[in-house]
Amino acid sequence: MIVEATFTWREYVPLFYVPIPNRHNPVGIVPTYNKVTISVSASSSGFIVVNNNLDRDIVNLIKLFLSLLQSEVGNLPGLKIEVVAEGCNGDEINSTYLYVAVTNALTYFLCGEVSSDITESVKVLDMTMGVDDSVLALREFVNVREGHAYIWRLNEGYVTSNKQVILKLKKINSFLMNYMEHESADLITHVAGVATIGAFEKLLKNEPLISELRTLNAVWHMLYGVPLPYGAGSNYYVLIKEIGGCSLHEVKEITVQ
Repeated sequence: MIVEATFTWREYVPLFYVPIPNRHNPVGIVPTYNKVTISVSASSSGFIVVNNNLDRDIVNLIKLFLSLLQSEVGNLPGLKIEVVAEGCNGDEINSTYLYVAVTNALTYFLCGEVSSDITESVKVLDMTMGVDDSVLALREFVNVREGHAYIWRLNEGYVTSNKQVILKLKKINSFLMNYMEHESADLITHVAGVATIGAFEKLLKNEPLISELRTLNAVWHMLYGVPLPYGAGSNYYVLIKEIGGCSLHEVKEITVQ
């Protein structure tokens, strides 16, 4: 096993996605200007230590992942993990992405390589944990060209943009998720899916996204009671899935090149 490895990746976020239990819509994944550097090294302590002020939700999910991984492959060696997040203007890194990036780095370190086969194996653990589709979709970021957006759906794979698409986001607020079953859940699922596909297509054409973002934000409100963004006019406000909740962001800049 290698002794130490460092991975530096651009942040990707599930920009177009609302999780709906027992239903599987497309997930639109878009990169940002933020970067994350993760260093993994062998440790003689026999423990797995994460050195960073990661949120408890992220750490708990990483621990669950490692527990399941250990049950599959046997005892894991002692490891030291350091995470350095480089957010633009101090912006926070998406917590779902951080979980994916850290566990990707761990498995690639233990296996000694980065490969699509490893990505697929890790997804099996994710599904055992019962995570939503944004995690499975984010796993693919290592397989796409750096800085390119992509849209993914369970059992259908992903389609990437032919141009780089990079976001600058400003986090405004965070909300917990409290799912409320809706009698029109099937219809809402369809509407959210159409909005996701439409938003991704317009993003690649650099066309206005207000209609699709308002639709997705309304779905968050109907299913989870999340307050609707207060923005009006041409401002873009979007709710983005996090571990254990969602966050409201203003889209400050979209670069398509």
